[in-house]
Amino acid sequence: MFTLREAEPNEIRIIGNIRYRVFCEEKGAPCPYDIEDNSLLDEFDAISYQYVFLKDDIIVGCFRVQHSKTGLTMFESIFTNKDWKSLYPEFFNISKLAVLKPYRGLKMFLQMIDLVIILACEANIKALLISSYPDVAGIYKKIGFIQVGDPSFSETNGCEVIPLVLTADTARNALLSHNWFSEKARTLLENA
Repeated sequence: MFTLREAEPNEIRIIGNIRYRVFCEEKGAPCPYDIEDNSLLDEFDAISYQYVFLKDDIIVGCFRVQHSKTGLTMFESIFTNKDWKSLYPEFFNISKLAVLKPYRGLKMFLQMIDLVIILACEANIKALLISSYPDVAGIYKKIGFIQVGDPSFSETNGCEVIPLVLTADTARNALLSHNWFSEKARTLLENA
C-alpha cells in the first residue's frame, strides 16, 4: 500500500529528481528548464500544492495541483474547445504526475484522483484539468475525464498531449458505474 500526502518544503528536490528521471531519462522529453542536480522544477512549483507517494517511507512518485486563479494560461492554450472554460471558469490543474517505473499502478493513480476530487469539492471547484500523454489518456477517460481539445505538441513535455477535463457531473457518473472512490469523495460528489 502507498501513502499519499502533501509534500514537505524540503522534499522539492526529490520531487524534481523523480520528474527528471521519468520525463527526461525514461520518456526522452527535452528538459526545458535549468537543470540543477538532475532536478526538473519550474516556476509553477512555487504556486502549486505538491503531493508525494511513499512506499515504506521512500518517495516514489509525485504530482502537483494548481488553482486556475494562479494564472495557468500556458495550460489553457492547449484546450481548443473553449466551451468548458465558460462552464467552469475556476478549475484545478493536475500536472507533473511522475511515478518511478517499479511502483506504477492503477491503485496509485486512483488514490491521486480521489484526493484531488476531495480537494476540488471542498474548494467548490467543479472541474479538474489535465494534459495527458496519449498512452495513458484511456485510463483517465475510463474514470470520467472527457477530451476537450485536439492532441497537440507540448514544448514542455517534448511530445503530444491530450487535453482532458473531469467535471463534477462526469465524476458522479463514474461513481455510479465503478466503486473506485473513497467514501469521503463519494459523499462530497453526491452533494456537489
